[in-house]
Amino acid sequence: MDIKSQRHKVSGMVANLDREGEKTIHRLHERCGGSEEVHAVMKDDLAGGKLPSDDFGENAAWWWIMILAHNLNAMMKRFSINWQYFHNAIVSFGSFFENF
Repeated sequence: MDIKSQRHKVSGMVANLDREGEKTIHRLHERCGGSEEVHAVMKDDLAGGKLPSDDFGENAAWWWIMILAHNLNAMMKRFSINWQYFHNAIVSFGSFFENF
C-alpha cells in the first residue's frame, strides 16, 4: 500500500460533556452549515466578497460597515419577531450609556 498516493482526512473532537459520545457527535453534525450560510450572506448579499481598494484602511472600513449592516439586519429580524426583546434591548442600551 502506497500511502503517498492517497489522501486522508482525519478529524477529532474533544468534549467534556456528561453525555454519550454518539449524542455529542450528532449535535456537532446538526450544527454544521450554519456558519457557511452566514459567510455566504456576508460575501454575496452584503458585498464582503470583493474589497474596494488595495489600501488596508479602506478595506477595513468596508469590512466594518459590512459587519455592522449584517448585525443590524439580524437585530431587525429579531426585533420584528419579538417586541419584548426589542424593549429589553433598548432599556439595557440606555442603561449602558447612563453609567458613563
